[in-house]
Amino acid sequence: MSKKDYYPVQDKTPTKSFWDSENDPFRQFRSTPELPYFTDMVIVGSGFSGSSISYYLSQYDSPPSCLLLEARDLCSGATGRNGGHCKPEYYQHEEFFRSRYGAKGSADIANFEYKNLQAVKELIETNQIDCDFVLSRAFNVEVTKSGAEAAKKNYRKFLENPYMKMKDDLFWIDEKQAEGVTEVNGALSAVSYTTGQLWPYKLVKALLEIALKHPSDFLNVQSHTLVKNVKTLSDASFVVQTNRGDVRTKKVVLCTNAYTPALERGLHTKIVPVKGTVAHIVPLDENHRKTSVGPYLNNSYIITPEGDYEYLINRPDGSVVVGGAEEVFGHDIEAWIDNVDDTTLFDHPVESYYNKFMSRMFRSWKSTETTVDYLWTGVMGYTFDSLPFVGEVPGESNKFVSAGFHGHGMPRVLLCSKAIAECIMEGKNIKETDIPESFHLTTDRLNDETVNSIEEEAAYYGKKSTKAKL
Repeated sequence: MSKKDYYPVQDKTPTKSFWDSENDPFRQFRSTPELPYFTDMVIVGSGFSGSSISYYLSQYDSPPSCLLLEARDLCSGATGRNGGHCKPEYYQHEEFFRSRYGAKGSADIANFEYKNLQAVKELIETNQIDCDFVLSRAFNVEVTKSGAEAAKKNYRKFLENPYMKMKDDLFWIDEKQAEGVTEVNGALSAVSYTTGQLWPYKLVKALLEIALKHPSDFLNVQSHTLVKNVKTLSDASFVVQTNRGDVRTKKVVLCTNAYTPALERGLHTKIVPVKGTVAHIVPLDENHRKTSVGPYLNNSYIITPEGDYEYLINRPDGSVVVGGAEEVFGHDIEAWIDNVDDTTLFDHPVESYYNKFMSRMFRSWKSTETTVDYLWTGVMGYTFDSLPFVGEVPGESNKFVSAGFHGHGMPRVLLCSKAIAECIMEGKNIKETDIPESFHLTTDRLNDETVNSIEEEAAYYGKKSTKAKL
């Protein structure tokens, strides 16, 4: 697994995301016609990580000159292709995380996500960012007996953890109430807590625009600039080699998620690309025309049918964004693990699966006809232990990474970016920041062979089909 070099495809147009439906020309923005020969630092990647690091640098009076490079349109990677959630996970992995990191280490991860959600809210409110941000409630719904039992076990362990800070925000919904409260057909249990949702591209654009307005003009943004290699020189500076020429720099920050192993070989096999799919669903009226009048759901959802995974938000206009569909393509391991091709849809009936998804899944949508008007794929950076790598590369001074968010970046990225900015501007070591120790990019973690969540997930789906191959 993970035997390839990972670069965005340049000769094809990626599948069109709903978050790109407004065709904003800023996506092709370049600050200058040519690349500079030299800059103090280079950020590779313009998603939530790259844009929020740029934002935090802009909060200092004298940030270093910075060049932000994106291989395709700005925010065209995982951030611009996700499901619109900013949803923490507090209890779901309590047993696994506690077994690896102890009660405090597990709570550190959950508490960090709790703090991150509040930071996202504060960021958006302080800067008056128009990105359709909504703070609401989430339902994590189990529809199988085994799933409900596992959820209850993790939830109880979560409540027993003395270091958890958000216990009062969560509540358990048992089988007697689950279907009626959540409206999910066949629901056997659910957990509800505070969550967020937003239009990710609009947030990224706003953060870059704030950084670009800094009085020092420290930030230079360049779309459609593919970084092919980062070469370390004898004086510990770098040459960033791109399809438009080379740039000398003192510092490099890789915000390249699934593509990071192509630029930092030490993360080869530790971060693996995983292809996923998301759909935008709209209700139809009696004349089969798109309408905003549908059975609005006030909550966002995670639903786990038969060990699979569906995540859903109901947008203010009555439409729905939902991702997952592992039930359709999960058995075909080679189609989604180790795959960076977001220019094509899955060769499986995902659209027909989602066309009837809402009426099949929700009681209140039973009589509502729907259609999929956007269907797209995206590439996530999964890691061997399901946690991101954040910090300076061991043995490579001034080469930083914030990547491998395992399809769960929105509740973690912002404060990871703040930590990277503190390392750059204040000379901190990543251990001196507020991010969990389990996120740190360390030699010990790179050498850890005790778990491999990617292979475990592949093995699970492999058992569901005799045709699947690892």
